Amino acid sequence: MKFPFLAGVAALTMATAGCITTTTGVGGEKWDKEARAQLHTQMGVNYLQQGQVEIAQEELKLALRIRPDYSPANLAMAKLQLQLDDDRAAGTYFARAVRYDRDNVAAKNDYGFFLCTRQEYARGLEQFTEALNHPLNRNQYVSLFGAAECERMAGDAEQAEKYYEQALQLQPDMRQALLQLAYIKFDRGEHFSARAFLERFFEDRFFTPDSLILAVRNELMLDRRDLAQEYARILRERFPRSDRIDELRGLFRDATG
Repeated sequence: MKFPFLAGVAALTMATAGCITTTTGVGGEKWDKEARAQLHTQMGVNYLQQGQVEIAQEELKLALRIRPDYSPANLAMAKLQLQLDDDRAAGTYFARAVRYDRDNVAAKNDYGFFLCTRQEYARGLEQFTEALNHPLNRNQYVSLFGAAECERMAGDAEQAEKYYEQALQLQPDMRQALLQLAYIKFDRGEHFSARAFLERFFEDRFFTPDSLILAVRNELMLDRRDLAQEYARILRERFPRSDRIDELRGLFRDATG
């Protein structure tokens, strides 16, 4: 699972400027600190989405100089540091994003995934648990999926399966969870169940190289060579440059041998 880059930052628009509160003093009008931090955070996010990392970093630094405790700016900076391959700095900013705003559920999710991908499974799962239990979490399926991924990385397929299934109860068409459950069922030899999850994944003719190669392998295990060949055909036609195509010849050779 990749980070939903900058998904944790609240959607701000330039209309924010129209909502900025002002105070009048000896020096004249000045923007409210939080509004200014919001504006520079949004500018940083916009630049980052355009691939202008250096300018984005300067905007986020400015936001944090204005409000060091502004959680969205810390979260955006954490993800920028990931792009710069600076895990240490990223971890620091993730921790700050969570500490400065206990209601920032997206920060908990992203920090949890960051920790799990660094093999700090217990700490990562703690973040996902906090996110799940938070009353403002309106997208619990995201937290459930993150917890499932963390358990999978930790080697606990059984617990991962439970979290994936709970995520699907809230978001039945969550393809990432469907595919991971298909993998789990395949590894257990439950090939009919794996087929069922893959068929749900393939709804609306949605395919990926990984899902198709799994479908080929699964149908061969079910002795449905005709279906395996059909999935192989789709793989070749839809993804002619995929590395997965190289696996097909060996799979069918093994099935006949």
